[in-house]
Amino acid sequence: MELQRLYSYVRQAIDDYQMICPGDHIAVGISGGKDSMALLCALQGLRRFYPAPFELTAVTVDLGYRPFDLTEIGVWCKERQIPYRIVPTEIAGILAARQDVSARENAAAGQDVAGRNTAGQDVAGRNTAGQDVSVGRNTAGQNVPTRSEGSDISCSLCARLRKGALGQAAAEAGCNKIAYAHHMDDMVETALMSLFFEGRFYSFPPVTALERTGLTVIRPFLYVTEAELLGFQNKHKLPVVTNPCPVDGITRRAEIKQLLARLNREYPGIKKRIFHAIREARLPDWTAVAGQSQP
Repeated sequence: MELQRLYSYVRQAIDDYQMICPGDHIAVGISGGKDSMALLCALQGLRRFYPAPFELTAVTVDLGYRPFDLTEIGVWCKERQIPYRIVPTEIAGILAARQDVSARENAAAGQDVAGRNTAGQDVAGRNTAGQDVSVGRNTAGQNVPTRSEGSDISCSLCARLRKGALGQAAAEAGCNKIAYAHHMDDMVETALMSLFFEGRFYSFPPVTALERTGLTVIRPFLYVTEAELLGFQNKHKLPVVTNPCPVDGITRRAEIKQLLARLNREYPGIKKRIFHAIREARLPDWTAVAGQSQP
C-alpha cells in the first residue's frame, strides 16, 4: 500500500467524522504492532499539510510481559521529533494473580486442570458448564489458558486497565484526544462479536467522548483494511515488536477473525458489505458525519 493512499483513507475518515480540530494534541496508542505504528506514521505525515494544525505524542502502555524491547520504536520517534512516553504497569501481574485464583477455585470445585476430575474421569479440560479450563505453557514458560470464558474475562480486564493507564498518560502529557489504530476488520469483528455473544448490533464508533476524563477517542483507520496495513508494513518496514501476551491468538476475537476470513474467501467482499451495514445502521456515535463519503 502506498503512503499517499494511506493518507487519503485517513484524511477521509478524519473529515467525514470531524476527528481533528485546530490545536488538538493527540496521544497515539502504540502497542508495538504494525497497525499502531502505521497510524503514527500516517498522522505524522498528514500533519504537514492538514489544514487544522495538531500535535502528536506517542504512548505505549507496558503491560509487564517480556520480551518487549521498544528501543527501535523510540529511535524512530526521536528521528521524527515525536515525543514518546512508555508507561510501566503491573497489569501482567494482576492478570496472573487472577488466573491463579481461578485455577484454585476450579481445583476446590473438584476439577483437575490437567483434565481429570476427583473421580478420575477424563474431562478433557472442561468444567461442568462445558467451559475449557485447561492450562498449558508457551515456549517462554508462561501459563497459557486455552480459549475459555476465563481468558475472555482476562482480556476484558486487561483492556480496561490498559485504557485507564493510556488515558492517564495522555492527560499528563496535555493531550485532549487519543487515537486508536482500530481498522475496518476490527470494526466488523466487533460487530459480529456483539451479534453472536451479546444479541445486539454494535461496533467501535469513529469518535467517542469520554466524559469522565474529558478525553476524546478517535479511530482514523476505520476505512483501512488489515490486509492493506500488512502490505504497508511489508513495503515500509516500520519498527514493530512481537506481541508478548501469552493468550495472543487464542481469544474469542481471534476465533471471529478466523471465521470472518473464511467467510470472505467463500463470499468475496463480505467484510466491506458488513462494514457498509454498520455505517448505514446509524449506531450511537456514528451519526455525526460530515460527508458520508464511501471508502
